[in-house]
Amino acid sequence: MRRWLLRIFLLLFFILFILPFLIPLPETGVDPRTLASDGGQFVEVEGLDTYYIERGPEDGQAVLLVHGLGGSTFSWRDNLNALAEAGYHTIALDRPGFGLTEKTLDFDVSAPSQADFLAAFMDARGIDHAVLVGHSAGGGIIAHVALKYPERVDGLVFVDAALGGGAPPFVGTLAGFAPFTRWIQIGARVLLTPERYGDTLASAYHDPALATEAVRAGYTKVLQTPNYDQAFAALIRDSGRNNFAKDRLGELDMPALLIWGRDDTWVRLASGEQLAEALPNDELIIYDNVGHLAMEEAPEQFNADVIAWLERLGEPG
Repeated sequence: MRRWLLRIFLLLFFILFILPFLIPLPETGVDPRTLASDGGQFVEVEGLDTYYIERGPEDGQAVLLVHGLGGSTFSWRDNLNALAEAGYHTIALDRPGFGLTEKTLDFDVSAPSQADFLAAFMDARGIDHAVLVGHSAGGGIIAHVALKYPERVDGLVFVDAALGGGAPPFVGTLAGFAPFTRWIQIGARVLLTPERYGDTLASAYHDPALATEAVRAGYTKVLQTPNYDQAFAALIRDSGRNNFAKDRLGELDMPALLIWGRDDTWVRLASGEQLAEALPNDELIIYDNVGHLAMEEAPEQFNADVIAWLERLGEPG
């Protein structure tokens, strides 16, 4: 009996701690610069080659677009030009771990760290202060920026925002242990196929038909970049530090606009209403027949509402 237990223990030990390093993970992906489009550019921020798209007059009010989990600059394809044409200096970037920005295990991608990264990106682009627009998990990022760097935030736009939802701390601890990190990387390469990625995306829309082949191709471009599996492991490892303390929302006293899809099944409208109650200076707009991606599902209304709010923000007094 003891021999069987010993054998089972040794087998489990081999599977958990040795086998992952025997499974090869050859280098994959192409140079992200070959995937850039729409006049996108790269700038080094905190050691990472960071992708961004910039539109509009440089002397206009700066508006920084921050995507959510699984998103990228592609998420703002229907909004960049409209905001720029209205006179705003509009910039969208790929956050660490996403899109075409350089990916590595050796970077903290938790929300507080990404807030520091966003401030460093603003420094790299010579932007002293801006209106921050955050979708989904990007909403958590801009909340952390507003808390840590309030003097740099002219206003906040939360779009179906998620200000928490990270993994429990023990999951992050396990994910940071080398054998488990390796297993996550292996799992990412096996499970994160363009088909699965696209199907998950489709579930975010009120009308899944909006996830066309072209849209799926835009979102899954990340799977063509080097080290996307490392980025996935880092996101799991660091997600336990993502939560924003709700009792500090009252400190975000800059103007805030909330836009929510009534039919959002990823971050329910109730969360938006709770956020509106907690913020001291906000406006909530709800879109009918819209899911989690308000800026994509109702782009014309979204652009009009954001521009109107920005115009009021710029009025004296």
